[in-house]
Amino acid sequence: MAGVNLDRDLETQDEIDLLKLTRNHFPGGDTFEVVSAHSRFPIVNRVFQKERAVMTSGTMYEDTVFIDDDGTTQAERVRPMQVITGAVYDSVARYHIPLRKVMTRWVMDHDSISRNRAPSRLKSIDVPRKLKAQLDQVKILEVDGFGTPATATDDLRARGLKYWTTAITQAQATADTWGHQGSRPIFQDGNPDTTGAGGIDPEDARYALWKNWNGRYPHDDIIADFDDDDVDRILELLLDMEYEVPMHVDDWKPGRFADKVFYINRYLLRTMDRQARLNNDSLLADLGKYAGSVVVKGVPLVYAPKLDSGWLDTDSANSYPLLYVNHNYFKPLMMEGDVFRQQGPMPPDQTQPDVFMTFIWLTYNYLCTNRRLAVALLSREPQA
Repeated sequence: MAGVNLDRDLETQDEIDLLKLTRNHFPGGDTFEVVSAHSRFPIVNRVFQKERAVMTSGTMYEDTVFIDDDGTTQAERVRPMQVITGAVYDSVARYHIPLRKVMTRWVMDHDSISRNRAPSRLKSIDVPRKLKAQLDQVKILEVDGFGTPATATDDLRARGLKYWTTAITQAQATADTWGHQGSRPIFQDGNPDTTGAGGIDPEDARYALWKNWNGRYPHDDIIADFDDDDVDRILELLLDMEYEVPMHVDDWKPGRFADKVFYINRYLLRTMDRQARLNNDSLLADLGKYAGSVVVKGVPLVYAPKLDSGWLDTDSANSYPLLYVNHNYFKPLMMEGDVFRQQGPMPPDQTQPDVFMTFIWLTYNYLCTNRRLAVALLSREPQA
């Protein structure tokens, strides 16, 4: 009896195996030009390639920090045979960081696989799709790296630099004060974190040193009037933020205090480049001799597009934030085993029977281990 000859062709498991084989044994060696409005990722490129904190279990990271009382309660001058009483200062606090999850994915469909079975052709389709997925994931990490959660109940966004850095308030600006006076973090909705920064409340007298540095420029028009007074204010910031390890405290490593940077927007960076040119009369033919190479006491100025507008502005005017970060104290916290973990390709389901999806997972947050020395902010506009 005559019958119909059915061509087995590629079955689902065959397509999954073909994708895995191509990815494992024919790694992408091609280069791609990327056209994107997002061309700079200063947070991701710095902190995700350096030292990071890793946890192995749990839903929240907790650690202990020693907060000095800025006094000498447990040391004193004594006379011979003097009676000495015990003294204990409550100097230990615990901060906690909740974990957040960021996922990205890309798909390959049956038609794309069956029509491009040669590894080189299949790779030319798969790699750009993965690149797009990874780029989108990096954009979220960069946005959250400079950001703050939307509200106190936001369990999606990470605690980035804006969470840990409280800008100068209107009252502080009116009093013309600057220094370690940044109190509770502010969420996107304008409300403070009433539990404190990472669970340590700087409004508690015991933890008053758990405040970040903030201040205001001496001039209202920082772009037009930038001069030595503004430089002096920046130097005041650095004097307050540089910590010298006592010689006899050999448990601390001086290398922990070296990874510093100023994040800056394009307008203020242009102004500082111009100031460097005006301070030097030997530019010769190079009109942009100092562009991109200006430093303040060796601390580099790094352009961060996220600071160009909308980061701190309380009205239509630009706040021109100058954000100092010591990345020894501000770094990513990641869950071991879930650091850009690739999963798939996953078998299709009944709703999309011809689609194979691959995921990349990251469980993380941003960790600040010493708020006093980690972040500082000069700005024109006070905190709303």
